Amino acid sequence: MRSKYDAFLLFGFALILLLSGCTQTLQEQTIIENPLQEQEWEETVTFTLRLFDKEEQLIFDKSYEIEPGTNAFEAMLEIVEVDYDDYGSLGAFVKGINRIEPEQGYYLALYVDSVYANKGISSHSIEKDTLIEWKIEKNESFGNN
Repeated sequence: MRSKYDAFLLFGFALILLLSGCTQTLQEQTIIENPLQEQEWEETVTFTLRLFDKEEQLIFDKSYEIEPGTNAFEAMLEIVEVDYDDYGSLGAFVKGINRIEPEQGYYLALYVDSVYANKGISSHSIEKDTLIEWKIEKNESFGNN
């Protein structure tokens, strides 16, 4: 009677080992069959930064890959030298890029995806491929024509 009990336990133990091996193989198969699961954290977006002079001539153009959710100002600091004033919670006011500063009566206008920005560079989060353009434009409020 004892040998039947031992054989039953041995058979149950072997069955558990066999099934646990199948479960692990199934999990590994799911990861291979669904590669998007692994790629979600590896996804990047393209950040493009351009600078134009007052004659609308392109003087700087660089693209690179960043993680979605990166702050646009922080991304910009990674690839160019920025002269700016920090206004705390209001953000950064960019005065110059790569030692290029607008002359009196002009300013650096910010465009995001070719649209004049309604907020500052440090208020933008890069979630998708994004084009940031800085254009030296005449500031009409100075009264210079």
